[in-house]
Amino acid sequence: MKNNKLQWTLGALLVAGCGGSSGGAGEAAPVILAQVSDCDPSAAPSQKSAQLLVQPRAGEGVAGGRPISGSEFWVLEVPGTDVEGSREAALKSGKYHEVEVNAEAQGGDHGSVTPTDPLYSQQWHLSKIGAEQAWFTTSGSSMARIAILDSGVDASHPDLAGRLEPGWNFLTGTSDTSDILGHGTSVAGVAGASAFNGNGGAGVAWSSPLVPYVVLDSSNSARYSDIVAAITRAADQGIRIINISIGGKSPSKALQNAVNYAWSKGSIVVAAAMNDGNSTKSYPAACDKVVSVGATDWNDDRVEFSNYGPWLTLVAPGRYIACPMRGG
Repeated sequence: MKNNKLQWTLGALLVAGCGGSSGGAGEAAPVILAQVSDCDPSAAPSQKSAQLLVQPRAGEGVAGGRPISGSEFWVLEVPGTDVEGSREAALKSGKYHEVEVNAEAQGGDHGSVTPTDPLYSQQWHLSKIGAEQAWFTTSGSSMARIAILDSGVDASHPDLAGRLEPGWNFLTGTSDTSDILGHGTSVAGVAGASAFNGNGGAGVAWSSPLVPYVVLDSSNSARYSDIVAAITRAADQGIRIINISIGGKSPSKALQNAVNYAWSKGSIVVAAAMNDGNSTKSYPAACDKVVSVGATDWNDDRVEFSNYGPWLTLVAPGRYIACPMRGG
């Protein structure tokens, strides 16, 4: 294989818009989450009275309030639903040092969402990563778009139709992002196939738009220069997650600079560890600030073809993954 060429992988795919953690050292992932609890009508919160937390000034009472044991604050019931207006009125009264809304917090395990798609039961990898519990909080967001740097995407596929935003073909210099190999459609489907649409299965982040960038040609190869250009373009367009299920063996300052640029713009790059079955580093997965992902099976064992080593960030399901294919 030439130094400047990459070979694609059917290895594991991580979608960072659903987890909230970059896998990096001490830095939070730039992912914005959207609430989707309306998927489960039973999850609707019960009606509760509006309340304020007030800290009275010396000599001032709190009529109708109750003290919080061990605290200088009191709980004060307020009428109606305009709790913010009540807070402002309480502050203007001059009776309190501090006034804030008595906000609510959620427990760590408070429900799940199960797609009804006909092939969902075959997607063992989704239950393995706890997707149903994650979906109760978020299924992605229009603000957490996912760039798929691959061979393009079949926009007519019933599980992907309407899910794509305009991308770019770096091989032809055009906006034609149709899939020329088939790999990109599968990767896009793992990331964000539609759920609850009566077709196929579900993707991890089925509320996040997918943006295809064609860098992988019909012979299974891509040049570093196209990967660099695609990473840079995705970052400039404000795309939060950049997925690259592609890898080469040659270290590259150009790739690292592109990753650094994306990181500086609030984007995170996720890349496959590749399928050589050894500890050889793959790029861009082995670049700094990249979430590098190896493949596991249903027993949480490393798949024998997956690369491995301390340079990986994590491993995730990557064998026999039921996902869309080009042509439906």
